[in-house]
Parts: sequence; structure tokens; C-alpha cells
Amino acid sequence: MSKAKRFARSKLNNEGGEFVINMVTEDLAQQMVQTSFEYTHGENELSAVGLTTSPSVKVGPPRIGFIYPQITRIYSDEVL
Repeated sequence: MSKAKRFARSKLNNEGGEFVINMVTEDLAQQMVQTSFEYTHGENELSAVGLTTSPSVKVGPPRIGFIYPQITRIYSDEVL
């Protein structure tokens, strides 16, 4: 399994299947790319590149503080 898939699965498991998709503007693109670099376990990649978080309204995971819009979702394996 790829590193990205392991990370995504880990994050979904840690957050109970809830997640936020932040729509990044061009002026924040470089910082967002830097969040994909290798960081030590436990290091906050958002803090490392100077970004902050704010509470989400509908899901548990936080959103990136000043980015609008965001999409909040709850992941489910259930087939309807």
C-alpha cells in the first residue's frame, strides 16, 4: 500500500471517517505543497509551514483557518 493511502486511511480512522477538503487559493499554494513533505511522526505540518486551523461547524476535524470554501464530509463504507 502506498504511503498516501496509508496516511489517508490513518487520518480517516483517527477522525471517525470525517474530513475537510480545503479549497486552496493560489497565494497559499506553495505552503500547501510544503505540507506534503516528509515530517517526523507527531510534527504538525500545518504549523511547520505557518498555517493555522479553526474549528469546523459540521464535522470534528478542523479546517485550515482562513480558507474558504471548504467541503466537509463523513466517510462511510456502507453501500446504500
